[in-house]
Amino acid sequence: MTIEQTEDEGHIVLGYTNSDDGDVTGHHGYEDIWLVKLNKYGNVQWSKSIGGSLPDKASFMQRLNMGKYMIIGYTMSNDGDAVGNHGNEDVWVIEFQEDGQIVQKKCFGGQSTDIGGKIIQMEDGGYIILSLIYSRDGDVSDNHGISDIWIVKTDDLLGIEWEKCLGGGGSEGARGVQVGMNGGYVIFGTTNSRDIPGYHAGWMEIFVVKIDENGVVQWQKCLGGSGWDDVGVKMFQTDNGGYVIFGYSDSNDGDIMGNHGAWDVCILRLK
Repeated sequence: MTIEQTEDEGHIVLGYTNSDDGDVTGHHGYEDIWLVKLNKYGNVQWSKSIGGSLPDKASFMQRLNMGKYMIIGYTMSNDGDAVGNHGNEDVWVIEFQEDGQIVQKKCFGGQSTDIGGKIIQMEDGGYIILSLIYSRDGDVSDNHGISDIWIVKTDDLLGIEWEKCLGGGGSEGARGVQVGMNGGYVIFGTTNSRDIPGYHAGWMEIFVVKIDENGVVQWQKCLGGSGWDDVGVKMFQTDNGGYVIFGYSDSNDGDIMGNHGAWDVCILRLK
């Protein structure tokens, strides 16, 4: 669930629903993406179900300029509001106005499971889309293993300008993306791919990748130790262009020292 403040001091709430009564109308089937507009007193002004006859969920919402919003998630549908599904779950991006009217929408992915995680608008009006990808066809090229982190740059009409799979022969998961202070993008997530340089031989490690404005990898780094889980939850950019990663770990070697037992909160700073 995500909530964003609106220009009239109200809020738009993003969630999902499988109801078709009470505050919910227009349900399409299984889970639908559900948007609710509240005024500044918390009263419902409108609600909207978005989806098709199969499960549809959203994971993130960003407020844009001019009273518009963008949401990202996935859809298994190829009817109702969803068109152009490539197969199974597709990354699904939807732009809508503050009154709930859909401006544009698009499915991205291939014939396997592809799940949208984050979307950010760029200065040129286009978007950076961060997803978890299992497909090896459709919009996807060069998947390295079981699952990869997938980053896509689009224009303002959601046309793909370039796309890039990041990972190794195992499984990767996408957590977040930052626009670099000196250009490009820094993506972080998780990996258990032992063919990525610097992997510490645990099970799951923090994975950080810097790419330039065209998707070319500049550097990548595994962070962790020999424990079972080293997982980043949030990443923040510092004033000097570095990055701080906040997460948890059960390692007590490699990049992680001073563990007190089982899983500890860990904070890592990258220059």
